[in-house]
Amino acid sequence: MKIGVFSYYDIYNKDNGIFDKNRYPIGENLEYPFVLLKEKLQNKNITIETLDQRPLEEFDSFLFLDFPSNNIEILNKAKSLNKSLNLVIFECEIIKKNNWIKTNHEYFDKVFTWNPDLVDNEKYVKFYWPNQVPSQLKYGNEKKEKLCTMISGNKINYDKRELYSERIKAINWFEKNSMIDFDLYGTGWESGVFYNFFNPFLKNKISFKVLNKLDRDNMLPSFLKKNISVYKGKVNSKIETLQKYKFSICYENAKNISGYITEKIFDSFFALCVPVYLGENNIKKYIPENCFIDYRDFKNFNEIYRYMINMSDVEYFSYLENIKKFVLNDKLDKFNAENFVKVLIENMKYSK
Repeated sequence: MKIGVFSYYDIYNKDNGIFDKNRYPIGENLEYPFVLLKEKLQNKNITIETLDQRPLEEFDSFLFLDFPSNNIEILNKAKSLNKSLNLVIFECEIIKKNNWIKTNHEYFDKVFTWNPDLVDNEKYVKFYWPNQVPSQLKYGNEKKEKLCTMISGNKINYDKRELYSERIKAINWFEKNSMIDFDLYGTGWESGVFYNFFNPFLKNKISFKVLNKLDRDNMLPSFLKKNISVYKGKVNSKIETLQKYKFSICYENAKNISGYITEKIFDSFFALCVPVYLGENNIKKYIPENCFIDYRDFKNFNEIYRYMINMSDVEYFSYLENIKKFVLNDKLDKFNAENFVKVLIENMKYSK
């Protein structure tokens, strides 16, 4: 049996790129769930590969990673072959609205989602964001070179739930008040960020699209954006970088979206770096509250900073011990890649 896999992001669709760690620009071990899926399927004499490896007609079923709105012809061709189609929804609606349009789901026999509001355990099956969970966590106080860091891409969005602007507020706070305590890493920061007076325009759908396109095409005058002085460049290893800091600013791409908990908070856990978290409203339902700092517990970022800077070693190492217990005592099992692969293999539609 042969399964064809196709991602919304073209970088993964050639030469089995979805299984190649070098194709992933930011993050840690993001290819691992798919490598593991390939391995487990091979044990069942099932091949999974990208669609460029053979004619579409030779595949028995298809696995789409996010709705392929940029390649509808591929989807229509697969559908016309009367083969089974499966969809895994990763991106939330502020990033990829087409993922969440119910009529788009009519193409598929099975839809896998992290959003519990959709799950019916028939067509819609629940998964938790997959991570490669380490077997041990190491730390030493001597590794903590600075107080706080953030590793993220520089993005903008007009949706009211977006948290990209909150990341920039945190960056601006450190630049204004305590540059020595903060380093920023990631992609897209080289050209700077919009000045604050652009914020109303970024919240308007039409003006946002105009500004975003001009920015992507490098057509904006440089004086409209300010450089980020705390920016330190890209990272080779997210976890190795996080290990050098006591705390990390860990905001999801969006808030108020049920079940949307991505790898961001787990990367901090695996590095034994205490995250300042903002995102899923019910995060404490999934993760013990003694493992992270909840942004919502503070009136402003000044209070968060004072809490971090004044934290005793005893309290800090208590956070780390709580993180270790959560990660290593099987409490994280729902979020490991093994569980993700198990859910897919047991629920995918393999043939008509």
